[in-house]
Amino acid sequence: MALTKDYLLTVFDKEVLFAESYIRINKVYGDKQLITLSVSVYNTNATDKVEVKPMGFSFEPNLNGLNFIAQGYDYLKTLPEFADAEDC
Repeated sequence: MALTKDYLLTVFDKEVLFAESYIRINKVYGDKQLITLSVSVYNTNATDKVEVKPMGFSFEPNLNGLNFIAQGYDYLKTLPEFADAEDC
C-alpha cells in the first residue's frame, strides 16, 4: 500500500510540482500508546524513483482497528498535506 498525489515542494524558494508523487511508509515503530511513522515522498512509483522528501509523523493507534501500517496511511490522509492523496 502507498499513496499518490501531486506534491508541491519548495526548493530554494522555488516551487516544484511532482505530479503523481508516491508516498510510502518506510518504517513503523512504537507501542500501544504512540506509533511513529517514517514516511518518504518519491518523485514517481517507477523503479528509478528518487526520494524528494523524508518526514516523520506520530499518532495514537486504535488497538482494535486495522494493522498499524493501514492505520498509518489512514492517519496521513487526515493531514492537510495529504488530504487529497489516493490509495495506490
